Formats: sequence, structure tokens, C-alpha cells
Amino acid sequence: MSDIFNELFDLPTVANAAGASPVTVKSWIAKGHVTGQGPRGRLEGGGRQGRHLGFGFNTVIETGIAKTILDHGQDNLAWAFSAAFAFAHLGQEAGELPRQPGFPYRESGVVTLLFVAGPNGLVRPWWPRGRDSEGRPTPDAIGTARAHFGRPEGFVTIDCDLAFHRIVRGLGRDPNEVMQAAYGGTR
Repeated sequence: MSDIFNELFDLPTVANAAGASPVTVKSWIAKGHVTGQGPRGRLEGGGRQGRHLGFGFNTVIETGIAKTILDHGQDNLAWAFSAAFAFAHLGQEAGELPRQPGFPYRESGVVTLLFVAGPNGLVRPWWPRGRDSEGRPTPDAIGTARAHFGRPEGFVTIDCDLAFHRIVRGLGRDPNEVMQAAYGGTR
């Protein structure tokens, strides 16, 4: 596998991975929604004829997650990208389960959920069995999200494990190999 973290992806490849047309992705860039933050979040080039856009890995993930959010109920483009930023460019906070920016949690048995309410995104681990790998009770991800957002009537929930795998496959890569490159070992 090439060094996916230092590679720049072209607009058609990013659009394919995100599930959007190149024209749509270009319009999102023109409107200032694609941020290109962080060391792996570059957005380079463009701006004049013949100069091609290059997207860093985390920016590809941001774009794909934003499209997923839009596909599942969020109709505000700015809010979708604001929430996608939380997954693509931010890792875990102190004391939380380790998570690399733009990646699902590595721990076995954990599903990575992105909760979206308005412009806010909250990434949380969810253990479907209610217990971690050592059998300890785990936090209620939905209750945590409700409290974080001030108990809204509803919010969008994205399974970032599934979305990540779809986006990375859209880049022509094996998602498990990319996870191993980010975290080392196997999941």
C-alpha cells in the first residue's frame, strides 16, 4: 500500500469516494465548506485553469462523511460539513477511548457513531452488547449525545465504521489495511 496519509487525491477520485459528482464537490469547495485542516487534511491547488485540486486523506473523509450526513436527513450543507469536521479532523478528547482523526475507533466490538444536531457533531463509541472487551458496562452513547446537545427532539446518527469503509473503498483501497497503517496491528 502506498502512503495514503501523504498522498493527494484528485477531484474525480474524491467525488467517487464521497458518492457525489465532481461538480457538486467543486461547488462545496467554492462555497467554503471543505476545510482541509490538519496535517492529513490538505486541500491544494485549483484556482486557475490547469491547476488540479489535491485532497489529503482526512479531507476526503470529511467530504464523504458530510455527503453521508446529507444523505441521511441533514439538509443544511454548512451544518453537515461542520459536523463532519468532528469526525475527520478531531481525535478523542483526554480520557476517552483512543481514536485517530478521520478513523473509527480501533477497539474490537465498538461501533463508531457520529451524532449530528444542527451544526454540531459528536463522535462516540457504542458497544452494541453494552459491555467493553473486558466485560465492564459501557456508557450509553445515545444518552450522552442527548445530554451533549441539550436534549433535542431528534438528531442524525451516522455509523462511521460503515461510512469509512465505503469511502476508503471508493479510493480503491482496502479499509482494513488503512486502519492497520493508522493504528498498527489488526482490529
